[in-house]
Amino acid sequence: MDVEVNGFAIVLAAVVAMIIGSAWYANAFFGKEWRKLLKLNKDKEKELANKSIFKAVIASLISAYILSHIIAFAVSFYPERSEISVALSTAFFVWIGFYFSHMFMQDSFEQRPAKVTIINTSNMLVTLLAMGTVIALITY
Repeated sequence: MDVEVNGFAIVLAAVVAMIIGSAWYANAFFGKEWRKLLKLNKDKEKELANKSIFKAVIASLISAYILSHIIAFAVSFYPERSEISVALSTAFFVWIGFYFSHMFMQDSFEQRPAKVTIINTSNMLVTLLAMGTVIALITY
């Protein structure tokens, strides 16, 4: 099976991911608590901001690209379901199977506060659902 991906959908999904992340980790939402829980150094954070944002853009593009492939395969297996419902359920199962389960285990071993796990994993759930929605609406 050849999988065709929509480059515009991938870029737009990555932009949406960046917007969600920027808002999520802003002080007005969860950023202040997240930084406090992780004891992040504000000076170091400012120093690394450009590198961190660059890495986030690359990671978002990769995630959108891979998610679009997984959604395309899922859509082909469930032709009776709407593309948006397939995209949302696919994004959810990618989140719970790969992201949530991994972060839950890793944060347990690293002894991170449960609030950090909740903030990070819920951000990724919202992000993947939004990315899946964008990919489905533009591609199908």
